[in-house]
Amino acid sequence: NMPDGNSYRPGDVIKASDDTLIEIVSTDAEGRMVLADALHFAKRYHPKAVIDLATLTGTAASALGRGVAASLFSNSDSLARTILNAGTTTNEKAWRMPLFDEYRHTIKSPVADIMNSGGPAGGIGTSAVFLEHFTNYPSQVWHAALLQGLIPQPVRPVMAYALLLNGSDKGLTELPLTPSFNSSGKTWLNQLNPVFVD
Repeated sequence: NMPDGNSYRPGDVIKASDDTLIEIVSTDAEGRMVLADALHFAKRYHPKAVIDLATLTGTAASALGRGVAASLFSNSDSLARTILNAGTTTNEKAWRMPLFDEYRHTIKSPVADIMNSGGPAGGIGTSAVFLEHFTNYPSQVWHAALLQGLIPQPVRPVMAYALLLNGSDKGLTELPLTPSFNSSGKTWLNQLNPVFVD
């Protein structure tokens, strides 16, 4: 994870786009560093909800099995229920996981605001609370993270949810289990409009 001399190293402290200082303790946890800025960036679009999907950590596979189910973390019971129901309907299993305070304590840093990893024990939980740190959205905005150890990603339930946001009450029942192409070479994914709101 160090392709050249300018790469980050363990012990470095990096400032995220929201001014959070992050101590680097694992150079293998680079994906969440980018996703942290993306979650903060999403705030400027005034979204109704923010859902991130990531193959963020191998501990997701350790928690629920390889390719069995995605781990769902959310600060909203209603959003979590909607995604879980969409997952059942579209045959993409997910299981809601806890956001325990102990995970937040694990990534506290003596030299920065947080560390970018809490180590392998409970790694899926510490990964989730790391991301949660960057979701300082207005109280009416919900956040959910679907973490999967291996691809394929749990895309279908999120697409079903996006269809519902776009006003389709058939999003959950008519979503194909696999992408099907029409005569113009487009799939149902191309039918989606951006779900950001002004």
